[in-house]
This record gives sequence, structure tokens and C-alpha cells, in this order.
Amino acid sequence: MKPDTINRKASELLSDGPITVRLDELKQSHQQRHEITVDDLIRKLEDIYQKAISGNGSLNTAVNAVMGQAKLLGLDKQTVKLETIDYPTVIELVAPDFNSVSSKEND
Repeated sequence: MKPDTINRKASELLSDGPITVRLDELKQSHQQRHEITVDDLIRKLEDIYQKAISGNGSLNTAVNAVMGQAKLLGLDKQTVKLETIDYPTVIELVAPDFNSVSSKEND
């Protein structure tokens, strides 16, 4: 199908009442599923960390909580700094020495 046909058919489907209601239901359930935010997870990991440090848990648990926080915040990614030096391209043109060629032909 051509893109114009697809867009027209999609527009027709979106104007259909039951389809729009179902789409709204799906969007709502999807949003509810993702109500857990990074802040919520960070808060939970902070609680685990505090309990581990206060003596109720192990240091391994504390380290795992901190690493979990770092991963959620994107701080655990290794970065590679790549620097390049752009040297100019040198092209050496080589041409035959016509003087030596013509003197050999005369011999």
C-alpha cells in the first residue's frame, strides 16, 4: 500500500468510536504500568543502602544498592574519548623524465 492510502485508512479507523475507546484504554493501562519512576527506584535503593550501612545488612548489599542507583542514572557507562588528528593528505605525483627517455631513444 502507498503511504497516502495507509494514512487515510488509519484516519478512518481513528474516527471510529469503539476503536478510539479501546486505544484510550490501552494507553491508560500502559501509563499505569510505567508509574514506577527512576525516582521511586532510587528511593528504594537508598533505603536498602541505609539499612545495610546501619548494620542490618551487609556491605555487599550497600555496594549493590549504590551500583543499582548508578545504573539507573546512567553513571556506570564507560566512556571512551577518541581524539583524531587530521593530517593533510599528501599526494606525490610522479612523471617520467622526458629528457632521459628522449636521449635513450636517440642512441
